[in-house]
Amino acid sequence: MNGDPAVWSTTRPSVSPGDYLWTKIVYTYSDGTTSTLYNVSYIADSQTMTSVVTTYAVVVPDPNTGILPMTTPADSAFIYNTLSDAMDHVSLGDLLWSKTVYTYSDGTTTTNYGVNRIGADGSTGEPGDSEYIHLAYSNS
Repeated sequence: MNGDPAVWSTTRPSVSPGDYLWTKIVYTYSDGTTSTLYNVSYIADSQTMTSVVTTYAVVVPDPNTGILPMTTPADSAFIYNTLSDAMDHVSLGDLLWSKTVYTYSDGTTTTNYGVNRIGADGSTGEPGDSEYIHLAYSNS
């Protein structure tokens, strides 16, 4: 397995047994800054990938202590099927978690998690209209 692939696509490529599927998610914030999350999944020789599903969860600071829990949310918290649905519920200082489940032809799954924190005040950036996400895939 090599490092970051050189070629990315916005549609999931065909993945053959023995290949790696890389997923690259770029979060762009209203102040123009970005953060990038990479996931990689190996397709065993006897398998093919049948689906990739990403869901999102929003984690807020404890209202009594202000402490932001850093543990992975429970599966039941991943209720948003699209990033735009999740972003409607994110406030400054919250965590936005993503959970991507890769399902293979033999019924097994691989799960990857990612997390981003929404800036507390945004005072260093220009006001923005909206958040943007870019998904890209590679099998090379």
